[in-house]
Amino acid sequence: ASCGRLVRGLFPPPAAQVHRLRWHDAHGSPKLARKPGPRKVSSMAEKAAVEGPLPVVSFLKIPAGADPYLEGTKCKSCGAIFLGERPTCSSCGTTGELEPTPLSNRGELYVYSIVHRSFPGVEVPYVSAIVDLEGGGTLKGNLIDVEPVPEKIRMGMPVDVVFQIAPQKDKDGNEYLTYYFKPRA
Repeated sequence: ASCGRLVRGLFPPPAAQVHRLRWHDAHGSPKLARKPGPRKVSSMAEKAAVEGPLPVVSFLKIPAGADPYLEGTKCKSCGAIFLGERPTCSSCGTTGELEPTPLSNRGELYVYSIVHRSFPGVEVPYVSAIVDLEGGGTLKGNLIDVEPVPEKIRMGMPVDVVFQIAPQKDKDGNEYLTYYFKPRA
């Protein structure tokens, strides 16, 4: 699973709109998130089932009718890019001059760790990674589709950001969309 809190996006689209989002479930099968037409829902879990998965972190955006993407903040003064929203640039100190920007879905493995012990229910070993994204931004997540042994992983290897349904739902039955890194083919 990706790092971060489980946070719903700031402006979720209305359930009455037709939404077609493409990603893959934990088994690699293509999924569509949203269903057409208005529906009456009574609980948060039922609402999530109608509207599709929630973003696992606030900087993962799921726009109506488009592919999911990661969003950062770019400083208008110095061009530095950061993950998520912030009021002040930590590179040049400028305040109020940062704007949202989509992050690249391509990057390079900066560093990794093979995790052999984790919380109950989390399958080990897995590869925790930090990736430098093309165009700016650094992101932590898990590297998938690679054998978790040092001989199969190399620093600087090209990776893609991929989106999948998280392997577990929350206690209310909500499904979440998360991101992973996958070696570029």
